[in-house]
Amino acid sequence: MHMRTLMPVGLILVAAMMLPGTALSAGGGAPPHEQLQEAWRQVDDLLEGFLAPQQQQVLNDLSYATAVDGLCDSFDVDRAKFVQAFDELTPQADDYSADEAEHFKQHLLFSYGLVMGLFMAEGALDQTGFCRQAQAHRDDPETPHFWE
Repeated sequence: MHMRTLMPVGLILVAAMMLPGTALSAGGGAPPHEQLQEAWRQVDDLLEGFLAPQQQQVLNDLSYATAVDGLCDSFDVDRAKFVQAFDELTPQADDYSADEAEHFKQHLLFSYGLVMGLFMAEGALDQTGFCRQAQAHRDDPETPHFWE
């Protein structure tokens, strides 16, 4: 699995955010998360019920780690930890038919791309603050993360 496979999704969101007159560029001085609140709500609605809450949190953490890796210096995703966590989200072979498992995997990749794209957009709105917050997450021993 390549970490940057879904990077175009994030770049599309970032590019759309930069266009004059878009809802995302009209956020004024609001914090990035507030500027993207409606997009986060729509993604939450799309993904509702797909994963258990704990699984969704892991997917969010993986997406965040990838966005930080792409936007912040001195952050590299720990590929072994990332792949292990992502693999744990995929269904076991005996739980689903091959077609169902493939559909689940595609939906999982789609979900990962959506969430990662929103984190990329947040980071693009305030890269310094975004990277500072990521550093605080990495420094906190109580906060799980997927960086080296």
